[in-house]
Amino acid sequence: MRRFIHLSLLAVAVSLFAGCCTPSAVLSKSVAKDPNGNLHLYVSNQSFAISPIDIKVLIDGELVVDGLFEVGSQHSWQTFVLRLSPGRHKIVAKSSRCQAKLEQVFKVGDKAWTALDYWYYPVLTGGAGPCPRHFSFVVRDEPIMFE
Repeated sequence: MRRFIHLSLLAVAVSLFAGCCTPSAVLSKSVAKDPNGNLHLYVSNQSFAISPIDIKVLIDGELVVDGLFEVGSQHSWQTFVLRLSPGRHKIVAKSSRCQAKLEQVFKVGDKAWTALDYWYYPVLTGGAGPCPRHFSFVVRDEPIMFE
């Protein structure tokens, strides 16, 4: 019985450790991943308060990204290059752990560069008030310059 308990505790510890070291994000196999695609989707966790966070991204109802995102140095984005038809599309981003959701319609022309960021700060430095849990999403028709 004692051996069973030790093995059970070891299994729990291994599973917890494995959870923290899983790949940070995956691209759904059903989406046209294309290094020459017309949509560059940059995803980032910008909150030092919660790391990692779970983020799921759906475009037109199809799961395109599902993973954990570390805040790291805060200025780190994971890039996903997709092929979408020109025109209007709907993005839905959600995090169950962080209780945030974004729904937005956006337009893709020949090419589009987008940035999806998660934000949350319970207290900001310098006396500023808190920043609520939310996603921001921007779309550009030229490459986004990150600082």
